Amino acid sequence: MESLLNFESVEHSRCLLDGMEECGFNGEYTLPEYCPDMAVVLKCWAEPRLQSRQFSADKLLLDGVVNLRVIYLDEGRCHVHSVEFSVPYSCALHGCEACDSSPVFYDLTTKYVNCRATNARRLEVHGAVQVSAQAYGNVQSQIAVPVDNEGLYTRCDCIKTSRLLGSAEKIMTLSEVLEFPQSLPAAEMLLGGTCTALVKEWKVLNGKVIARGVVKIHQLYTDDQQEGTTQCLDFELPFSQIVDVIGAHEGSLCCGDVLVLSDMERCSVGPDGSNTLLEVTVKLMLQLQLYEVGETSLLREAYHTQYPIEQKYEEVERKTFCDCQTEQAVLPVLLDIPDAECREILDVCVVPQNTMSVMENHLVTISGTLMLSVLGRNREGEILYFEKGEEYRLEFPGVGNESKVKVHVSDLHYRVVDGKIELQVGLAVWLCHYQLDKVSQVCALRLCTDQAYPSTKTSALLYYAHPGESLWDIARDCHTSPQLLCQENELTGDVVVNPCVLLVPLV
Repeated sequence: MESLLNFESVEHSRCLLDGMEECGFNGEYTLPEYCPDMAVVLKCWAEPRLQSRQFSADKLLLDGVVNLRVIYLDEGRCHVHSVEFSVPYSCALHGCEACDSSPVFYDLTTKYVNCRATNARRLEVHGAVQVSAQAYGNVQSQIAVPVDNEGLYTRCDCIKTSRLLGSAEKIMTLSEVLEFPQSLPAAEMLLGGTCTALVKEWKVLNGKVIARGVVKIHQLYTDDQQEGTTQCLDFELPFSQIVDVIGAHEGSLCCGDVLVLSDMERCSVGPDGSNTLLEVTVKLMLQLQLYEVGETSLLREAYHTQYPIEQKYEEVERKTFCDCQTEQAVLPVLLDIPDAECREILDVCVVPQNTMSVMENHLVTISGTLMLSVLGRNREGEILYFEKGEEYRLEFPGVGNESKVKVHVSDLHYRVVDGKIELQVGLAVWLCHYQLDKVSQVCALRLCTDQAYPSTKTSALLYYAHPGESLWDIARDCHTSPQLLCQENELTGDVVVNPCVLLVPLV
């Protein structure tokens, strides 16, 4: 039997790692001597940070720390106090084909955290973080190409493919001394807060990429420890960074993200001799990959007009990068205050949790929970704390059929009206779109020259066609050319629309 195939090698991107692991952590902490005894633990926040990675055989080993911030009340229940400490975590993601040169995109989220006071001076904490990692690289695949043979007819599927042009990781550090707004009093002690980094724009040039974004700092602090009064600080640190990428050129598609590796905030003395300056040091890791997108033709089916053929198939899967985009959304939230005697709101913290996405008909639907934590004070001056989960849903246009998303809080405004808190929650949404194709391609095609079809003395025959029948199938079953069939009957399209009698020319 004669083989009717040649093979060509094509380069395309492929996922080398797509893993997710839940990592537990445990720790204990003793209050420093300068901290008062704990009466009530109000809340514990956990922020996972990545410290190191190592590829070993077929797995990726990750190590990091979980930064924990605990706010509590002393015996008087009118003063908020805060302590911060860290505990380590480690995890291994298996099935990894990436290597040290492969940029890995990480997503670190807190699954849960439990904190309790074992006595007035000691805290015990345990929880879990979810670590997700993805890495892509180029691989070579063999595709079948039919040989030139009279009487052989083939049809192919065209699927999109992407090729990785270049990638880079760059670590950068932002250090700023920020002055308090004149409307806010000086600080006596920081009670902790949040640090979030967002990339707003990736601009691709020849040989380089410019990343522009912002780091958002939120800090709660005590301005009078005797009175127990607190204030909130909010700052934005813009950044712009040039990243050299071999292979980058205008028009190539960019997939990029930014990860906060560490942050440090502390108060310092301003010109007036009081703590009116905030010293901020943030360490970021910029990650990016550049792609070009094309098409690959895969042999789907073949037949011969004179001889039977033997075909074998294999399944081909392609995950093609399509686009990376950032979107903004503002969600209104109305929150009941459980204590009618609430005098003021001291701070509100919003954390997105349980984020999920579904792509259908080029529309990305994102759903999850906004965990709202509220710190307030009643008319007697006692501290109030309550929290509530609020479901949310967002929709954005997308490309492809699969999306990876991240959601961060980018802005927050609130006010108290008639015993309720009216919030405007700004969300920054990072979306990475892919096209996932699974098709069968012919991997072996042989001509059975010893089993020729019986010859016929007629030059054409009549065929009674039904709506929905494939013209390709009709031509194959009649051992003729699909092009001649369409020309003879003045047909367009791939299927029969109306019942008809076709004149089938024989070759």
